[in-house]
Amino acid sequence: MKNIIFKENFDELFFNLEQILWNCQPSLIFQKVMPQVWFNELMNMCYFSYYLLIGSVCILIYLKSPKNSQKDIFVIVFSFYLYYVIFDIFPVAGPHYYVAGADSDVTPRLFFGELMHTIISDLERPTAAFPSSHVGIAVIIAYFAYKHVKKVFYVILPFVLGICMATVYIKAHYLVDVIAGIISAPLFILLSNKVYALFLRFNSSKPI
Repeated sequence: MKNIIFKENFDELFFNLEQILWNCQPSLIFQKVMPQVWFNELMNMCYFSYYLLIGSVCILIYLKSPKNSQKDIFVIVFSFYLYYVIFDIFPVAGPHYYVAGADSDVTPRLFFGELMHTIISDLERPTAAFPSSHVGIAVIIAYFAYKHVKKVFYVILPFVLGICMATVYIKAHYLVDVIAGIISAPLFILLSNKVYALFLRFNSSKPI
Protein backbone atom coordinates (compact mmCIF):
# COMPACT_ATOMS: atom_id res chain seq x y z
CA MET A 1 0.00 0.00 0.00
CA LYS A 2 1.09 3.56 -0.64
CA ASN A 3 0.48 6.58 1.56
CA ILE A 4 -0.97 8.61 -1.30
CA ILE A 5 -2.47 11.49 0.69
CA PHE A 6 -1.31 11.09 4.27
CA LYS A 7 2.36 10.31 4.80
CA GLU A 8 1.86 9.17 8.38
CA ASN A 9 -0.27 6.18 9.35
CA PHE A 10 -3.27 6.62 11.63
CA ASP A 11 -2.32 3.92 14.11
CA GLU A 12 -1.91 6.29 17.02
CA LEU A 13 -5.50 7.44 16.53
CA PHE A 14 -6.78 3.86 16.36
CA PHE A 15 -4.68 2.72 19.30
CA ASN A 16 -6.14 5.53 21.43
CA LEU A 17 -9.65 4.84 20.13
CA GLU A 18 -9.37 1.20 21.18
CA GLN A 19 -8.35 2.31 24.65
CA ILE A 20 -11.30 4.71 24.89
CA LEU A 21 -13.86 2.20 23.62
CA TRP A 22 -12.76 -0.95 25.41
CA ASN A 23 -10.48 0.39 28.16
CA CYS A 24 -7.84 -2.03 26.88
CA GLN A 25 -6.13 -3.20 23.71
CA PRO A 26 -8.06 -6.31 22.54
CA SER A 27 -5.42 -7.18 19.93
CA LEU A 28 -2.73 -7.27 22.62
CA ILE A 29 -4.60 -9.17 25.33
CA PHE A 30 -6.63 -11.73 23.33
CA GLN A 31 -3.71 -14.08 22.86
CA LYS A 32 -2.67 -13.65 26.48
CA VAL A 33 -6.18 -14.59 27.63
CA MET A 34 -6.27 -17.63 25.31
CA PRO A 35 -2.66 -18.83 25.07
CA GLN A 36 -3.46 -22.50 24.47
CA VAL A 37 -1.52 -23.99 21.58
CA TRP A 38 -4.63 -25.58 20.06
CA PHE A 39 -6.52 -22.26 20.09
CA ASN A 40 -3.57 -20.42 18.59
CA GLU A 41 -3.42 -22.94 15.77
CA LEU A 42 -7.21 -22.76 15.28
CA MET A 43 -7.12 -18.97 14.95
CA ASN A 44 -4.27 -19.09 12.46
CA MET A 45 -6.03 -21.81 10.47
CA CYS A 46 -9.21 -19.69 10.32
CA TYR A 47 -7.23 -16.67 9.15
CA PHE A 48 -5.55 -18.76 6.45
CA SER A 49 -8.93 -20.16 5.32
CA TYR A 50 -9.74 -16.69 3.99
CA TYR A 51 -7.43 -17.29 1.03
CA LEU A 52 -9.27 -20.51 0.17
CA LEU A 53 -12.82 -19.24 0.68
CA ILE A 54 -12.68 -16.60 -2.03
CA GLY A 55 -11.72 -18.79 -4.98
CA SER A 56 -13.71 -21.84 -3.92
CA VAL A 57 -16.99 -19.96 -3.37
CA CYS A 58 -16.60 -18.00 -6.62
CA ILE A 59 -16.10 -21.27 -8.49
CA LEU A 60 -19.17 -22.78 -6.83
CA ILE A 61 -21.25 -19.71 -7.69
CA TYR A 62 -20.16 -20.05 -11.32
CA LEU A 63 -20.87 -23.78 -11.46
CA LYS A 64 -24.29 -23.28 -9.88
CA SER A 65 -25.39 -20.63 -12.37
CA PRO A 66 -22.81 -19.57 -15.00
CA LYS A 67 -25.12 -17.00 -16.61
CA ASN A 68 -26.07 -15.31 -13.35
CA SER A 69 -22.67 -15.53 -11.66
CA GLN A 70 -21.11 -12.59 -13.47
CA LYS A 71 -22.87 -9.95 -11.39
CA ASP A 72 -22.10 -11.52 -8.02
CA ILE A 73 -18.46 -12.22 -8.84
CA PHE A 74 -18.18 -8.62 -10.05
CA VAL A 75 -19.46 -7.47 -6.64
CA ILE A 76 -16.79 -9.53 -4.87
CA VAL A 77 -13.96 -8.27 -7.09
CA PHE A 78 -15.14 -4.66 -7.06
CA SER A 79 -15.39 -4.76 -3.27
CA PHE A 80 -11.70 -5.68 -3.19
CA TYR A 81 -10.93 -2.54 -5.17
CA LEU A 82 -13.03 -0.43 -2.82
CA TYR A 83 -11.09 -1.69 0.20
CA TYR A 84 -7.75 -1.01 -1.46
CA VAL A 85 -8.80 2.50 -2.41
CA ILE A 86 -9.55 3.15 1.27
CA PHE A 87 -6.22 1.63 2.29
CA ASP A 88 -4.39 3.98 -0.08
CA ILE A 89 -6.26 7.03 1.16
CA PHE A 90 -6.53 6.19 4.86
CA PRO A 91 -3.43 4.18 5.90
CA VAL A 92 -3.53 2.14 9.11
CA ALA A 93 -0.80 -0.45 9.65
CA GLY A 94 -2.37 -2.50 12.44
CA PRO A 95 -1.00 -3.56 15.83
CA HIS A 96 1.33 -6.20 14.37
CA TYR A 97 3.37 -3.42 12.79
CA TYR A 98 2.61 -0.52 15.14
CA VAL A 99 3.20 -2.01 18.58
CA ALA A 100 6.77 -2.92 19.42
CA GLY A 101 7.11 -6.65 20.03
CA ALA A 102 3.57 -7.43 18.83
CA ASP A 103 4.92 -9.73 16.14
CA SER A 104 6.04 -12.25 18.77
CA ASP A 105 3.54 -14.85 20.00
CA VAL A 106 3.13 -15.83 23.64
CA THR A 107 2.27 -19.33 22.41
CA PRO A 108 4.54 -21.73 20.47
CA ARG A 109 3.55 -21.77 16.80
CA LEU A 110 2.51 -24.90 14.96
CA PHE A 111 2.02 -25.28 11.20
CA PHE A 112 -0.61 -22.58 10.56
CA GLY A 113 0.94 -20.33 13.17
CA GLU A 114 4.29 -20.38 11.38
CA LEU A 115 2.60 -20.05 7.99
CA MET A 116 0.58 -16.98 8.96
CA HIS A 117 3.53 -15.39 10.76
CA THR A 118 5.56 -15.71 7.55
CA ILE A 119 2.76 -14.31 5.40
CA ILE A 120 2.14 -11.30 7.63
CA SER A 121 5.78 -10.55 8.40
CA ASP A 122 7.36 -11.23 5.01
CA LEU A 123 4.67 -11.11 2.32
CA GLU A 124 2.07 -8.58 3.48
CA ARG A 125 2.72 -4.87 3.81
CA PRO A 126 1.38 -2.39 6.39
CA THR A 127 -1.29 0.32 5.87
CA ALA A 128 -4.09 -2.12 4.96
CA ALA A 129 -5.81 -2.52 8.33
CA PHE A 130 -8.91 -0.29 8.30
CA PRO A 131 -11.46 -1.54 7.60
CA SER A 132 -10.55 -5.21 7.72
CA SER A 133 -10.89 -6.47 4.16
CA HIS A 134 -10.44 -10.02 5.46
CA VAL A 135 -13.60 -9.62 7.53
CA GLY A 136 -15.49 -7.60 4.91
CA ILE A 137 -14.76 -9.94 2.02
CA ALA A 138 -15.42 -13.00 4.20
CA VAL A 139 -18.86 -11.59 5.09
CA ILE A 140 -19.56 -10.84 1.42
CA ILE A 141 -18.47 -14.35 0.45
CA ALA A 142 -20.76 -15.79 3.14
CA TYR A 143 -23.66 -13.72 1.82
CA PHE A 144 -23.28 -15.07 -1.70
CA ALA A 145 -22.76 -18.60 -0.43
CA TYR A 146 -26.07 -18.30 1.45
CA LYS A 147 -27.69 -16.86 -1.67
CA HIS A 148 -26.51 -19.59 -4.04
CA VAL A 149 -25.34 -22.66 -2.11
CA LYS A 150 -26.80 -22.72 1.40
CA LYS A 151 -25.14 -26.02 2.31
CA VAL A 152 -21.75 -24.46 1.65
CA PHE A 153 -22.75 -21.40 3.68
CA TYR A 154 -23.22 -23.51 6.79
CA VAL A 155 -19.85 -25.15 6.18
CA ILE A 156 -17.94 -21.88 5.82
CA LEU A 157 -19.83 -19.93 8.50
CA PRO A 158 -17.59 -21.17 11.36
CA PHE A 159 -14.54 -20.10 9.36
CA VAL A 160 -16.02 -16.67 8.68
CA LEU A 161 -16.67 -16.22 12.40
CA GLY A 162 -13.19 -17.54 13.07
CA ILE A 163 -11.70 -14.96 10.68
CA CYS A 164 -13.44 -12.18 12.61
CA MET A 165 -11.80 -13.42 15.81
CA ALA A 166 -8.45 -14.35 14.29
CA THR A 167 -7.78 -10.92 12.81
CA VAL A 168 -7.63 -9.55 16.34
CA TYR A 169 -6.00 -12.63 17.88
CA ILE A 170 -2.98 -12.60 15.56
CA LYS A 171 -2.74 -8.79 15.91
CA ALA A 172 -3.34 -8.11 12.22
CA HIS A 173 -6.17 -5.70 13.04
CA TYR A 174 -7.64 -3.60 15.78
CA LEU A 175 -11.10 -4.61 16.98
CA VAL A 176 -12.43 -1.40 15.43
CA ASP A 177 -11.18 -2.68 12.03
CA VAL A 178 -13.25 -5.83 12.42
CA ILE A 179 -16.42 -3.90 13.26
CA ALA A 180 -15.81 -1.60 10.29
CA GLY A 181 -15.27 -4.64 8.07
CA ILE A 182 -18.65 -6.09 9.08
CA ILE A 183 -20.43 -2.76 8.58
CA SER A 184 -18.75 -2.07 5.24
CA ALA A 185 -19.69 -5.44 3.71
CA PRO A 186 -23.41 -4.71 3.02
CA LEU A 187 -22.57 -1.14 1.98
CA PHE A 188 -20.04 -2.41 -0.56
CA ILE A 189 -22.53 -4.97 -1.88
CA LEU A 190 -25.06 -2.19 -2.50
CA LEU A 191 -22.50 0.13 -4.07
CA SER A 192 -21.01 -2.60 -6.26
CA ASN A 193 -24.48 -3.59 -7.48
CA LYS A 194 -25.16 0.03 -8.46
CA VAL A 195 -21.85 0.27 -10.31
CA TYR A 196 -22.61 -2.98 -12.13
CA ALA A 197 -26.02 -1.62 -13.16
CA LEU A 198 -24.33 1.52 -14.49
CA PHE A 199 -21.94 -0.59 -16.54
CA LEU A 200 -24.84 -2.52 -18.04
CA ARG A 201 -26.70 0.68 -18.82
CA PHE A 202 -23.59 2.23 -20.40
CA ASN A 203 -22.92 -0.83 -22.55
CA SER A 204 -26.54 -1.10 -23.69
CA SER A 205 -26.52 2.56 -24.78
CA LYS A 206 -23.38 2.17 -26.92
CA PRO A 207 -24.09 2.09 -30.68
CA ILE A 208 -23.52 -1.26 -32.37
